[in-house]
Amino acid sequence: MNAMERDATKYAFSDPQFRANPRAELAVALNNMDISTLEGDYETFVKSLVAGPALPFKEALEQFHAVVRKLLQ
Repeated sequence: MNAMERDATKYAFSDPQFRANPRAELAVALNNMDISTLEGDYETFVKSLVAGPALPFKEALEQFHAVVRKLLQ
């Protein structure tokens, strides 16, 4: 069982749409992301919780998108 299937089973009662089609729900979430808000949250996280150098937001977002693309295959 892969991570998406495991999460779909785990959260089936709280999110039946995700259970029915986890990849479609992930795609919808990806398309509805507010990048400017996400960038602000990322910067706050990095400043408050990360010791040492951190990835710039643009690079972190590119890596995130690469992972999501793999999950959507």
